[in-house]
Amino acid sequence: EDSNAFIQELPSIRLPSLKGVATKTYYRLYWFLKESLMVFVYAALVLFIIDRLGVLELLKKILSPVVKGALGLPLSMVDAIILCFARHEAGAGLIINLIRKGELDFIQIIVAIVITSTLAPCFANIMAMVKEVGPRTTTVMLLAICVGALSAGTVLNWTLVMLL
Repeated sequence: EDSNAFIQELPSIRLPSLKGVATKTYYRLYWFLKESLMVFVYAALVLFIIDRLGVLELLKKILSPVVKGALGLPLSMVDAIILCFARHEAGAGLIINLIRKGELDFIQIIVAIVITSTLAPCFANIMAMVKEVGPRTTTVMLLAICVGALSAGTVLNWTLVMLL
């Protein structure tokens, strides 16, 4: 007899009930909105305030060597990067506007998408990370993510510039 045999009984497979799926969807949506709606409101408020206080312009000046020099992106991409911290979709919308205005070339589009996709999780995810692993670990994780994304974006930009 084989003593290493692993036997697991599988439950019967059946279609879920429509009522059960609807109920679970309703509760998950309810709890998501309950936890995250105010996060979105606060993020929008913070972005509005830092824009009015001139912090966005200061960030553009500080990030100019990285954004323009290393990543090869126009300074207007700082807005998209900052918006990605609130919601990635908002940053993507701003990138589309920059493409339509002709402010991004082919290489810049690729770099912009990679940077905004990998740079940092949105504010709601950051808050969830703080809740799960604590502020210190979250800060270390965010720094590692940002350094990794900026490094990858820089290498990608210069590789594409050299190849194309």
